[in-house]
Amino acid sequence: ALSGIAYDDSTIYARIAYAVNTDPALQGSNIEIKVDQGKVLLTGTAANQNQITRINMLSWMVDGVKDVDLQISTQ
Repeated sequence: ALSGIAYDDSTIYARIAYAVNTDPALQGSNIEIKVDQGKVLLTGTAANQNQITRINMLSWMVDGVKDVDLQISTQ
């Protein structure tokens, strides 16, 4: 990505939320997403560790994400 391009937090939030909410592998998870200047905080619950790993991966795939703080617990 070019250094001149800035990704705003609302766009990052929308992309992560869409990815998490439409992924069939993440059914049963209940994730809260907060984005502050490209830093993503993920809280809530997931059905298992695989879901947490997948949510982390999906978050990092979004352009503009600088950091992901995983605070998700398994149910």
